Amino acid sequence: MDLQLKGKKAIVTGGSAGIGLAIARMLADEGVEVTIPGRNSKKLNEAIASLGRAVHGIEADLGSAAGAMKLIKQVPETDILVNNLGIYESKNFADITDEEWLRYFEVNLLGGIRLARHYFPAMLTRNWGRVIFVSSEAAAETHICKAWPPHRMPLPSRLSRSSSTSIVPLRSSSEWRKKAK
Repeated sequence: MDLQLKGKKAIVTGGSAGIGLAIARMLADEGVEVTIPGRNSKKLNEAIASLGRAVHGIEADLGSAAGAMKLIKQVPETDILVNNLGIYESKNFADITDEEWLRYFEVNLLGGIRLARHYFPAMLTRNWGRVIFVSSEAAAETHICKAWPPHRMPLPSRLSRSSSTSIVPLRSSSEWRKKAK
């Protein structure tokens, strides 16, 4: 398939495994120079070795402002930003501390926002670019399965998804383009 992306540059967060790795592989197959940021250098290097193309890794924790700045300094421009990073832990509601809630929002929401805030304006200037937020469909669902009707679903499962749900309205960047003109 030719998506006409050859020569473009992309950043794929959460790209060292799962859906992110599959996205990185597809983009590399299309001739895109891919950067994968990650916290674990061993896992990052294994992912890059499995792709064997024009793929680069940068060790950075995007769940912090310092980690985002480290990536931005090393990769100041990109054509495609895929925000796929996200964490989730199933826990009893009463056991989730304020620090844990803040960590969910730092990683699942602010991690992508920090990068989009930096890369998106240059994409508008160049009149080409893509910012993609990947979120589990669980973020928009109200129940896990038919065994758990919405009103009976465990409260922690509903609430911990709220950090992922926060990014759903950001998926359409066409509205940003209209407002920027």
